Amino acid sequence: MSLSLEERFEKMKDVRNRILNLKESPLYQYRVDNKYFPVVGEGSHNAHIMFIGEAPGKNEAETARPFCGRSGKVL
Repeated sequence: MSLSLEERFEKMKDVRNRILNLKESPLYQYRVDNKYFPVVGEGSHNAHIMFIGEAPGKNEAETARPFCGRSGKVL
């Protein structure tokens, strides 16, 4: 099954929205109280390589962007 770039974008957008609105998660209230956001990712939906981080740091959680802290400087 091959998806067009637009279909991939829409599917990833749906995943992101589901994660952002998952109020049943035990982390939801912590995120709201501390103004932290889930770090879903960014980049090409047609990429051949993907970097996966173990857990977001403070900078990542505050901006919802992956690898924007110290680890991003190393990469």
